[in-house]
Amino acid sequence: MTSETPRRSTRNTHKEEDEKISKGPLEGVQGSSSNSVKKRKEPPPKEDVKTDEYLLTSKKSPIVDIELSTLINRNTWDALSPDSRALLSTMLPPPFFPFFKPRLIPNHPSSRQLQESLGEVDEALNDVDAMTLASEPDVSFFTDPFFEAALSTFQDQLSAGQFSATHETLVREYTEKVKQGTIHAAWKDQTWQDTHPIILRRPIDADVLAGDASSITLGDLAKNSIIRTGDILAYRRNFSHLNCTVAKDVDSLQPSKYSLTVLTTPSSQTYLPLADIQHLSITTTSSGAEPDILLRLAAISTPAQLENALLDTDGRIKKDKRPSASAWKSIGLWRWRDGQAPDPTAYAEDSPEAIRGYREYQGTLFYLRGCFYDDMYSS
Repeated sequence: MTSETPRRSTRNTHKEEDEKISKGPLEGVQGSSSNSVKKRKEPPPKEDVKTDEYLLTSKKSPIVDIELSTLINRNTWDALSPDSRALLSTMLPPPFFPFFKPRLIPNHPSSRQLQESLGEVDEALNDVDAMTLASEPDVSFFTDPFFEAALSTFQDQLSAGQFSATHETLVREYTEKVKQGTIHAAWKDQTWQDTHPIILRRPIDADVLAGDASSITLGDLAKNSIIRTGDILAYRRNFSHLNCTVAKDVDSLQPSKYSLTVLTTPSSQTYLPLADIQHLSITTTSSGAEPDILLRLAAISTPAQLENALLDTDGRIKKDKRPSASAWKSIGLWRWRDGQAPDPTAYAEDSPEAIRGYREYQGTLFYLRGCFYDDMYSS
């Protein structure tokens, strides 16, 4: 006979499972709860507001909000000891001292005038450090507008944090990157290209340019100061079929809107008398001889007209022997440098420059006309 006593079940009841879940997997494990708690970050150390570094570098410094003229003025200066004033004087610029005399750079237009008004001044005083001179500064500099503006600028930079160590580090890194060429902002290039577009000029053939420039007349060159009063026009052409070369200089006397008036020698002589074409800054001694007679040619409106007039004056080439080629390439222009007196020692006495009053060659009228037309087109 079998026993009817029920066996005890080993299966967990629902109550035991709920208690196990509620306790959690970490309960009972020593030290597990302490590891799960995150450590709190330590706050940064507080700045000492009483240090000079904080007052002079921090953007939270009380110096930012006060009126500096109440601290830095004549009364506080007089309250300092002589040793303290002597030390602070070394930090002041030279204009604050009585020994300072204003001086301009030698190439300044008013340099000579200022030097004459000051007389004999020891210019070395401008370069001497205030520390080496036993001199008290002029206390009126405390109310000088430049000094007051410097105080305001210092406060603005201090409030912006430009004296902090972080800002100095950023500036130092930026400067090094600029020197090394490793810094680049692409948006700046795009902004520059948007505001400064590149204008592409269409290429022009030299023959096309010369043909278009043919519309410019001799009067146009004179009207636009390509040919000026005092210039020398040097004509030269080789007549190979006659084995003859004609060369004559003319002095541009009175350019106008439509024509030129020039002077030349009434013979086959090439160069003009030096006494008549010399620069005003160069004095010439009179030899006692009678002055040369010059021929005036007026109302010259084209290079061909000037060429025919010169050939008529020369007298060696008859009209039926003259070619019909353009005279633009046969006439060159000589001129003094703008705003400069010529230097006679820079050229030999028999050089082309010296013979023409130390003028310099600028090019043929053909070349100058093309340059003038190119400048008009490019603008």
